[in-house]
Amino acid sequence: MNDEPQTEPLPIWFFVGLLLALYGAVIMVGGILGGAHRTVFGEYRPELWWAGLMLAAGLVFLAIGLRRRNCPLRPPAPPDHN
Repeated sequence: MNDEPQTEPLPIWFFVGLLLALYGAVIMVGGILGGAHRTVFGEYRPELWWAGLMLAAGLVFLAIGLRRRNCPLRPPAPPDHN
């Protein structure tokens, strides 16, 4: 019998956060290395804003997922006082 408290498997929020963070990082690199855009709001660099938003949301979801993963399913057994 295993006396260690069991932890939950990784929740879906962990994987959502991982995808958002990866997409945000890829878009950020593409926005930094990409050339100039000739669009109406191109000078505001919307790809960097979206990348930052996705990266921040991804990190929040990753933190939520890891925090829930570390919660024990059952409390540890009280010590015997015999």
